[in-house]
Amino acid sequence: MENAVNKGFINYPFMEKDTFLNSIRGEEQFKKLMERVKYEWEHFDA
Repeated sequence: MENAVNKGFINYPFMEKDTFLNSIRGEEQFKKLMERVKYEWEHFDA
């Protein structure tokens, strides 16, 4: 996931709800990545 985010994938709503990510959702690295994705999602300027 981190690689995808680094390449521009910042679909926070998808990452927040996708059940395929449940196995890593509790990991600290994923939580930090989600903080970053949420910030980038909220500040995206199209």
